[in-house]
Amino acid sequence: MTDNTIWLIHHKLKIGEGSPLNMDGSKFASAIGIVSANSLVGAIIKLDNFLSPQLLELADISQCEIYTTEKYPEDSDDNRDIHEAVREINNEPEKVTWVRGETLSE
Repeated sequence: MTDNTIWLIHHKLKIGEGSPLNMDGSKFASAIGIVSANSLVGAIIKLDNFLSPQLLELADISQCEIYTTEKYPEDSDDNRDIHEAVREINNEPEKVTWVRGETLSE
């Protein structure tokens, strides 16, 4: 465990032509990035470094927040994916993951 904060970064991605995410011709996707970092700037840089090798580019960040169980109650089925990702990041703080990803037409 580290002293880092878990950040949830709600974002839109531009999908590169050769990206493994480019399965249906979509140019964009949205997701929530789950990142452990000691600052918001550090979290965004870490997310961007995770996306770049996959030919994905941050197109827009709509919301950044610190993860708390108050905002995402454990007993909610809607939040199960977030809690699983947070547990994963707590076990491997250098890892970056995302949830609720979906492709977008624009």
